[in-house]
Amino acid sequence: MRLSARRSTLPWWILFAAFAVTLAVYWPGLSGGFLFDDYPNIVDSHGVQPGDASMPSPMRVI
Repeated sequence: MRLSARRSTLPWWILFAAFAVTLAVYWPGLSGGFLFDDYPNIVDSHGVQPGDASMPSPMRVI
């Protein structure tokens, strides 16, 4: 009985550990400012702009 109870709580501990690690990794960046980098990376980059509005067009960009 005790082993099955431990197995049922194991996924919750894994989820909690993943959340804690994610929070620890992203915490330093949350105090920084917002960097709007869409303009130089998307608007100015002609390699990611589709040539037409067809369905296969986004696949050619990737």
